[in-house]
Amino acid sequence: GSSLMMGPRHDLDALLSRLNFEEGTQRSCSETTKFPKLGFLIGEQLFEMDADDYIDHPKVGDCWAHLMPVGDTGRGAIFVLGMPFLRAFYTVYDMKAKQVGIAKARHASSKGADMAAVKLVSLRPAGDDLGKDQRRLSNDGRK
Repeated sequence: GSSLMMGPRHDLDALLSRLNFEEGTQRSCSETTKFPKLGFLIGEQLFEMDADDYIDHPKVGDCWAHLMPVGDTGRGAIFVLGMPFLRAFYTVYDMKAKQVGIAKARHASSKGADMAAVKLVSLRPAGDDLGKDQRRLSNDGRK
């Protein structure tokens, strides 16, 4: 797990720019500084986070976005949603069906709950019962 949301630097730089962070994950702000919602499209369902979900916003001083770039993992680009997302959304993991259920967390100030069930897409590591075929999806339904 991660206390931050992480992704490739190129993607995070573009995202931070759209969130009004011009240089890195910190910027000067005041009590009246406003930030847009941050949304992720997962399984054809949009999950939006309020600024308070992804930014530390003190009354005076610097604001800090909970985002961090990660290098190449050797298996392609990754994006880790991390604790900011997991605090904003309730998640249920169904390992047998290889699905994740996601719904807006109902904190004291929440209203309503958009939901989605998303089929997990993953690769099995080499050396398992797929005959070392790393390209085959573990949930493709074949034995």
